[in-house]
Amino acid sequence: MYEIWYIPRIHDEVLMWKFKTISDAQISMKRLKEERPKAWPHFYIWNTKTKKKIKYEEPFDDFGWWGS
Repeated sequence: MYEIWYIPRIHDEVLMWKFKTISDAQISMKRLKEERPKAWPHFYIWNTKTKKKIKYEEPFDDFGWWGS
């Protein structure tokens, strides 16, 4: 299970969404980066099994990286 967390300026961290696969979480982070670029650096993906943050990576398309 994977979760996307938000770190607000004043309050404690807030759980925003839960996903079953890492690819779903990565796609949601990509959409978040496009729609809310100022807020995007304050979000991260959390792996609930290993209890570690996961680095965001741009999703692949059929030809390699998006937009390449």
